Amino acid sequence: MTRTLGERVRLAVCERPVETSAGPLHVTVSVGTAAFSRDEPALSAVLGRADQSLYAAKSADRNRTVAAHR
Repeated sequence: MTRTLGERVRLAVCERPVETSAGPLHVTVSVGTAAFSRDEPALSAVLGRADQSLYAAKSADRNRTVAAHR
């Protein structure tokens, strides 16, 4: 589910160029996601997994969504 939401955000940004005085600017987004549950030991663990996913997206040519696995 987190990957689906991240991908929706990424596509919404990528599909809509930002208008500038120099013309349209096409923007890309890298997204890292991680799911959590009530039994998660600490928020920092979830954020750490999301951060690792973001770096994986950036290192894989960017403009993509990567979801963390538990």
